[in-house]
Amino acid sequence: MNVYLISFTSQANVVKRADIQSFFDTRPEILNWFGIMPEAILVTTNSSDAEITRLLIERFGYDITFIITKTEPNRTQGFINNEVWEFINNPTPSSPSTGLLGGRGYKK
Repeated sequence: MNVYLISFTSQANVVKRADIQSFFDTRPEILNWFGIMPEAILVTTNSSDAEITRLLIERFGYDITFIITKTEPNRTQGFINNEVWEFINNPTPSSPSTGLLGGRGYKK
C-alpha cells in the first residue's frame, strides 16, 4: 500500500480541497485520504503516482496544478501532529463500518 502526499493549488481558486476529497470518495483506487493542510492531502492507494495523476487531470483538467510524492514510513520528516505521522507510518484503508479513514479522517 502506498501513501502519497498531494500538494495542489487551484487556478483562480476554482477547486477547493473539499472538491478533491469528494472526488476521492467516488474512486475505488483511493483507499483512504487525509486532508492535512488547506492545499495538501495524503492518500492511501495501491495505485501508482502516474495513475493518481491521470485521475486528477481527467477530473479537474487545468483548474489545478499539483505535485504527488510518495511518503516512506519512518523516512518522512516534518513538523506536524501525531495523527498525520500515524497515517503515513501505518496506512490503512477506510473503515466501512465507521465511515472514517481508519478512524483518523473523512473518507466515507
